Amino acid sequence: MTSVSRSAFDTAQDEASLPFQSTPFLTAWAQTRGALSGRVQTVLTVPGADGRSHRIPLEIRRFGPLRIGSFPGETHANAAHPSGHPTGRLDLASAAKRVRLDALDLRRLPDTSWLPEAASVRPALEDRFAITLDGGMEAVLANGNAKRKRKKFRAQQRHFEGLGGYVFRDVPPDARSVVLDTFFALKIARFAELGRPDPFQDPGTEAFLKRLFADADAGARLYIVESGGTVKALMGGLASGRTFWGMFSAFADDEDADASPGELLLWHLVERLSAEGFATLDLGPGEERYKRSWCDLVVPQFDAVMAVTAGGRTYLAASRLRRSIVRRIKEKPKLLAVVQRVRRVLPRR
Repeated sequence: MTSVSRSAFDTAQDEASLPFQSTPFLTAWAQTRGALSGRVQTVLTVPGADGRSHRIPLEIRRFGPLRIGSFPGETHANAAHPSGHPTGRLDLASAAKRVRLDALDLRRLPDTSWLPEAASVRPALEDRFAITLDGGMEAVLANGNAKRKRKKFRAQQRHFEGLGGYVFRDVPPDARSVVLDTFFALKIARFAELGRPDPFQDPGTEAFLKRLFADADAGARLYIVESGGTVKALMGGLASGRTFWGMFSAFADDEDADASPGELLLWHLVERLSAEGFATLDLGPGEERYKRSWCDLVVPQFDAVMAVTAGGRTYLAASRLRRSIVRRIKEKPKLLAVVQRVRRVLPRR
């Protein structure tokens, strides 16, 4: 796999803002999950050395008496970045003080060159995985396991043809709510089986995704593989520039699960997006076996915390301690399983 540089990141995004900081995404978030969580939505406008002003959308949450600013979207945003791709460091401290912030906690940053030197930057706990689509399916297959993938695809086709066939399609906006209900049900069952907390059950998250995917201006797409009137696999995401950003996916754990309908969907999605001229299929953060099999790009991401006030320095110390604890827990599977079981029974906020 290839690790993506800053210049490659800029090229992949066509010098455009990420869809997770777009107006449709931010509006849907502010009216649903953001509102129910009690966070204040705001936008920092920061002048850059290039003479342009750069917008940084934030939501403000409380950490005790402190006010902490973060990019909206939580883990539902694959990545975050200011508008316009600044060419130098931004004076975030002055802008943050104007809205009475004590600290900035900015996560999933593919590029940190715009951050002040005062920011504490660390590698994110998860990298992002993506597929290069230039060259089409043949080029994607050439990255590895081509023979196995073709053999598996033929077997999948035979399996579903024996059941009367299947359909791969993008669900139109007015029909997506029903498919999303299927998605949430699949995720509830899947996370319960794994004994892990379900981030899609956070208050307001269901309403957020339904609102976003019903917005014709959001660039949202919801792809499914359907057989016998049943959704066997699905993937939802946002199209922006020449990148399709996969936000979530699921497959039905039924009698057809052994046929890997999720990978069948991915095959058709690569074909479809390549034919439409997309350059990249971003499958989001987190390592999974199918990503290792299909992805040729690994995008390192970073988390940054910057104290603005004396209280913010307290938050910075606390965040470093929390990060150290989380990393240690992730390195110990048995301890991670216990923590995840405890989190499942705690109230969602």
